[in-house]
Amino acid sequence: MRSASSGNVSMVCLRLSATGAARSLRACNGASGDIVALRSRVAAAIASVGVLGRKLAAELPMSSMRGFGRQCDGPRGKDRETAEAGSISYNGQAHRVRGEPTGHGLAAPAAVPAITSDENIMSLHFRTSVQILLCIAVLLFAGLASAATPVVKAPKTTPQRVLFVGNSYFYYNASLHFHARRIALAADPAWAKPFIYKSSTIAAAPLAHHNIEHLITPGNLGVKDPFDMVILQGNSTDAMSERASGAFRQKAIEFNEAITGRGAMTALYMTPAHVKPSKWAGRSDMMRNTEALYVAVGNEIGALVIPVGLAFEEAYRRRPDIVLHQPYDGSHPTLLGTYLGACVVYASLYGRSPVGNTYDFHGQIDKQDAAFLQQVAEDTVKAFYSRSEKPQ
Repeated sequence: MRSASSGNVSMVCLRLSATGAARSLRACNGASGDIVALRSRVAAAIASVGVLGRKLAAELPMSSMRGFGRQCDGPRGKDRETAEAGSISYNGQAHRVRGEPTGHGLAAPAAVPAITSDENIMSLHFRTSVQILLCIAVLLFAGLASAATPVVKAPKTTPQRVLFVGNSYFYYNASLHFHARRIALAADPAWAKPFIYKSSTIAAAPLAHHNIEHLITPGNLGVKDPFDMVILQGNSTDAMSERASGAFRQKAIEFNEAITGRGAMTALYMTPAHVKPSKWAGRSDMMRNTEALYVAVGNEIGALVIPVGLAFEEAYRRRPDIVLHQPYDGSHPTLLGTYLGACVVYASLYGRSPVGNTYDFHGQIDKQDAAFLQQVAEDTVKAFYSRSEKPQ
């Protein structure tokens, strides 16, 4: 007769591991915190799932629970099954999970216990524990993926006084705020006439370089009334390190408190990934990291996320020959890149389609290019804000 304590060993392990996994899942779904750190926690949770089976097999035979110790030694005789090595790969790193393939795509323990009349319940606990933990690992990934779903879909009111706070990504090519307002004026002159757009930019600046309190104080930038919308843009590589992404998040939280404290709304301008010859062009995860960071922080602070980076990605997918980045660095936008960004800003702020807009920067933008970029902007904005809040 097996003891009650030995019968509970595997379920205790399951509860302890499930608790840690649930914390990580809540962190992912809550979309708060550093996305790089979230990735690390998810990878660690997955690795721990694989380790659990090995720990049980290695440690329990040495315990005083002889019955469970015997069954953890593995199957004997005709009950022996072939254990195959499996793996879960994440971000280029393989996390080994010893086990055999199952019909659900999960892995059962490599040390499959010999089933006897006295040990069949313990065997079921052992096998089920590891399989459930692997299910939790799958849910962790689903939670991380769902973090790319924006919560805020549109401003509550029509923004008339808009402030852009960023760096050279904004001021290149006569400044993005200039083009965004011109697009609005071309769409409906009477409607857009009261609009006031201002831009405060510092070369190569992260958010921390800006004095947000000074910028949003009425009158300091020549605007008598408070701003309705403040669009924040960080460094394009913020999502590529834990330190930088954490700093971006902290400043976005701090700035958002100041912005909303004056009755305005915060928006985050999602930057595009780099292309050649930038050294970051080789990082295929740059856009996904940036998207995850901006959506996670946007959801945390209740900000509107403007999916400019996704529009760049879509434009390159449809027309690989189009040049949206400066050829000398693969980072800063060309005039076409700025025009695309302005179209995405316009569509995101006002829920209006830029398709058919006549603005072409005094003939400097080819009509076919303008029409193409307008369509990309409309399609990207629609797809981004219509994402389901729950994974399908």
